[in-house]
Amino acid sequence: MKRIFFFCLLMIPLMSCTQLPVELHSDLNPRSLWRERQENLGQFPNWSLNGRFIVTTGSKSENASFFWNGSLAKKELKLFGPFGGSRFRLYEDSKGAFLQYSSGEKLVGISGDALLYELSGWLIPFDQLNYWIRGLPAPGKHDGVAIDVSGRALSFVQDGWKIQYNEYSSIDGVDLPKSLSITVLPDQVSMTKIDVSQDDLINGVKLELTVESWNLYDESS
Repeated sequence: MKRIFFFCLLMIPLMSCTQLPVELHSDLNPRSLWRERQENLGQFPNWSLNGRFIVTTGSKSENASFFWNGSLAKKELKLFGPFGGSRFRLYEDSKGAFLQYSSGEKLVGISGDALLYELSGWLIPFDQLNYWIRGLPAPGKHDGVAIDVSGRALSFVQDGWKIQYNEYSSIDGVDLPKSLSITVLPDQVSMTKIDVSQDDLINGVKLELTVESWNLYDESS
């Protein structure tokens, strides 16, 4: 019989506690489940998802629907609805990035982050989001990952951003984020590829994402 327990958030390497009911796995400890989860996600080098997001900068909020097609080598973001209902496509790989409007007009740049900021003023960490959207920290340093008893990330801080996971859904036996928020920490963030307005950082930036559907693809897909 499955039992429900209150649990402690496990911080790697730190620990804190909260009271949220979740299902307790008796066979593996949370750290083992976290390692297993990372290995399982590594079996799917390609993925896609669609959903909605809200970007809040200071007191101004904008929203859009999106489609994300990702892999370890490249990523593609299609946005629908922002800026008066326009559509555009943002693509990045090892050679650089481009942003294409529905009219066919194309802008070329060194990174997706810079192009998106140039177009919209949205400060979005496009590179790291390719990992964060899957419930993983991006390669590089971070301050430790808070996990639940099922081995799923609850929150962490990386590259001057705080990532908070609010809800997961099960896809092909793998729990993937359904709702998450990403908030800038002005005194910690460093955007080396973008000439960022200090006002944008001081006013605060928050990205809230809701994923409506996921697809995972293995090597043969």
